[in-house]
Amino acid sequence: MGDAVAAPVDVGGSTTGVVVGRRRYRWTTPAHHAELDLERDRLDWLVGRAGTPVVIEAGRDDRHHWLVTERVSGSPASSGEHAFDAIGTVAATATAIRALHDLVIDGCPFSLRLDVTLDRARGRIDDGALGPNDLDPAFRRFSPRRLFELVNESPPDEIDLVVCHGMPSLDTILIDRGNAAGLIGLEACGVADRHLDLALIARDLLARIGPDALPVFFDAYGADPDAMRIDWYLQLAQLL
Repeated sequence: MGDAVAAPVDVGGSTTGVVVGRRRYRWTTPAHHAELDLERDRLDWLVGRAGTPVVIEAGRDDRHHWLVTERVSGSPASSGEHAFDAIGTVAATATAIRALHDLVIDGCPFSLRLDVTLDRARGRIDDGALGPNDLDPAFRRFSPRRLFELVNESPPDEIDLVVCHGMPSLDTILIDRGNAAGLIGLEACGVADRHLDLALIARDLLARIGPDALPVFFDAYGADPDAMRIDWYLQLAQLL
């Protein structure tokens, strides 16, 4: 990328590295990782809707897998340049997520419904991928297996299905001059109850900004969340 400027984009602690050009992103992972295959498939379906990047090129060699996309304006909401306007950043984050949730789900081939997410959580526990220290402090009184048992006992009805981001955070929402610009880190995107995304972004806002961010977010999002569903999805999120 002749126009490249080395500028890391944090996508929530994933293995993905990014070079930001003036007109493109170049994303790279180790060759054996699947994140960029998942990301490319979802971007191809989204085809630039809700401010998602358009895929230009994808490839793999013995060491790396890469994905080149058009650049979306702006920078992650977690960037220091947005810290001076926390309220505006939170509101713009809500606008970006709502734009994705407002897409028509018909024909979306990707699922984050409970049969998928509960199976994923069970698999991670069975594989030993989760230990008590991987849970947030509030949940460490449980082992991951016990927390899964509690979650699995009372799953909510899936009555509010939307196209969910799957990993929303201040790292994966792009803001440009105070306005929602787009979304990145979409390898988990799929159809699910909107409260999955709402729980995940609420957890991130609480950790990074504080409880005052939540009324701002939900006011800008334009819907009152179901508190019991938020709580349940927060528990499930510990295991994903």
